[in-house]
Amino acid sequence: MARQSLNFGQFDNDPSADKAREGAAKIEANFVELYAAMGGKAPLVSPAFTGASTFGGPVTVNAGLQIGAFATSGQFRMLGDNSIGRVLDFDFTQISSQSGEWRFGRGTNTSGSTALVVYRADGTSTADHRLASGTAGTIAALCRNGGGLSVGHTASVAATLDVNATALIRGAAGTTRELRFGTAGALRWNLRANASAESGSNGGSNFELLAYDDPGAGLRTQLQIIRASGHAVYFGNWTCGTDNGFTLGGASNRWSVVYAGTGTINTSDAREKTPVRPFNAAEIAAARDLIAEIGIYQWLAAIAEKGEDSARLHVGLTVQRAIEIMEGHGLDPWRYGFICRDEVTRKVKIQQTQVVTEQQTEPDDGFDTVIEVRDGVPTLVQKARPPKPVFRMEPVLDESGEQVMEPVERQSDLLDQNGQPAIIVEMRPALHPVPVMVEREETIWVEIDEPDGDRLGFRPDQLDRFMLRGLLARVEALEG
Repeated sequence: MARQSLNFGQFDNDPSADKAREGAAKIEANFVELYAAMGGKAPLVSPAFTGASTFGGPVTVNAGLQIGAFATSGQFRMLGDNSIGRVLDFDFTQISSQSGEWRFGRGTNTSGSTALVVYRADGTSTADHRLASGTAGTIAALCRNGGGLSVGHTASVAATLDVNATALIRGAAGTTRELRFGTAGALRWNLRANASAESGSNGGSNFELLAYDDPGAGLRTQLQIIRASGHAVYFGNWTCGTDNGFTLGGASNRWSVVYAGTGTINTSDAREKTPVRPFNAAEIAAARDLIAEIGIYQWLAAIAEKGEDSARLHVGLTVQRAIEIMEGHGLDPWRYGFICRDEVTRKVKIQQTQVVTEQQTEPDDGFDTVIEVRDGVPTLVQKARPPKPVFRMEPVLDESGEQVMEPVERQSDLLDQNGQPAIIVEMRPALHPVPVMVEREETIWVEIDEPDGDRLGFRPDQLDRFMLRGLLARVEALEG
C-alpha cells in the first residue's frame, strides 16, 4: 500500500478536508503497514529499508544489522570524501566495562593505507591487530585463497602460508627469535637467532639449528654460525650426496688450511684399477731429475702480507719445472695425475635485461588524511595514494568449464500489489575481478664467474711416489 496522506484542506472547516474518522483511518492504516513491515516488533528499533537510504549523521544499532538475505541481495555502503576514513565501529565501552573497539573499514590509522582494514583501536589513535587487504603504505595483502593464507599477494595458494614478500621475525636484543617445525605436538627442528647478548662489534644473535628427539626434548645444537666472525660449527658428519661426484672447494675457492686428526683416505682397490705396470726408463730418469729440483721457496702473497723476513719457508718444487723435466724426457706431463691444471675465475658484475611480469596499475590522484607521530606529537597529515591495481571482470566458470550464473535483483517499472516497484530476480553471468598483467623490461646487475686464466698444482701423494721410484733407482745404482 502506498502511504496515505491526510487532507487538511485550505482553511478552517474546509468541507473538502478529511473528516476526523477518515483521517484516523488513514493514520491507522499507515501504522498497521509499518508494524507489519517490522514483523510486529515494538518499540521500533530495527527498521527495514528498501531502495537507497542516506543518513547525514551517525546511526546507532543496539543489536544486529542484517543486510539482505544473501551476499548478492544487499549492500551496506559508507561514503565520504578523500579526507576522511570510513570505519564501522564495534564499541564495547557503551555496554560494558571493557575498553577499546574493533573497527572495520577504510580508516585513518593505517599509515596512509587505502586498503580495507580490520583492527583493534584499544581506545587510542594507534591501531594494532590489523588485517589489511591492499598494497598501500607498509601494509600488504593478507588473504585466504585456495585453503591457504597468502601474504603480499592475492593469488590462489596451495600451501598453508604463502608469502610473496619478505617475512621478518623480530624481537628485542637478548631474546630468541624462532621458526619451529614439529610433528603433531612434538618439536623436531628449531631454526633460530639465539638470545646471546648483542654487545657491539656485531656480536650476539647467533644463528642456530636445533634438533629434537621423538618426545620433543632437545637432542643437540646441530649447526651454529657466529654472526660476528662468520665461523660455522656443525655437530655431525658431512656426507657427499653423490659418490665421487663433487669437489670440496675449487681452483678459485681454495681452503687456506685444513686441520685434521688423521690423513685423507684415498681409494686404492685393485678391483677398480688396471694392473700396476713398472716404470719405464724415461719415467725413472724424469723421477730422478724431479728429486734434484726439490728446494726452499716462499709464497709471494705471504711476503706481501708479512714481509720477506717473516713469510714462512716451504719445501717443494714448481709445477712449471716439473713439466719441463717431463717433456725433456719425451713424456706428456698431462698424462700423469700428479700434475693438475684448473681454470680460475673471478667475480664480475654485468648488466642484464630481464622481462618482469607484474600487475598493471593506474594513478590514484586522491589523498588520505592520516595521523603520524612526529617528534612525539600526533600530527594530521595528507598522504598521496599509491597507484591502484587494475583488474578486469571475467566470467566465473565451474570445474567443468560451464559458466556460473547468479541471481541479481532489480526494480521493475511495474508496481506490486502494495503499490511498490516490483522486484524482479534475473539470472546473470557471475563475474570476478582478475588482475591485468603486463610485461616490462628492467635492467639489473648480476654477478657472474668470468674466466681469469688457470692455476697449476700437484697431487702431492702421487708426486712423492713418482719421485720415490727415482730415489729407489739411485739406491739400486749405488748398491750395484
